Amino acid sequence: MVKYQIDTQNVELSETDREMMDKKIDRLEKFLKMPYVMDVRITRSTHHLSGEVFNCIINLEHKKDVFHTERTGGSVQVALDESIESLTQELKKNNDKSIKRGRWIKRLIRRG
Repeated sequence: MVKYQIDTQNVELSETDREMMDKKIDRLEKFLKMPYVMDVRITRSTHHLSGEVFNCIINLEHKKDVFHTERTGGSVQVALDESIESLTQELKKNNDKSIKRGRWIKRLIRRG
């Protein structure tokens, strides 16, 4: 089953990069339930004079929520790590809100 769509620009992903991406995205699944749509875009900037700069953009549609993160780094791994970490924080925050909302509704029903 395809978990995400990937698009690259000015960069070739190695098999190691793809395996690492799969592992990192697998860790996000504890916050997600099917179905969800995830688009990953990795680009290498060609206009920087001081080394390579990679940009990773992740868009995730889950239920009625849309999450977006964009991070840069000196390598594909760094950019992906930072994007996944940012997305993980957003998903945790959203999950905490859902839990609190559910508790509030339960208390409201008990009182009523």
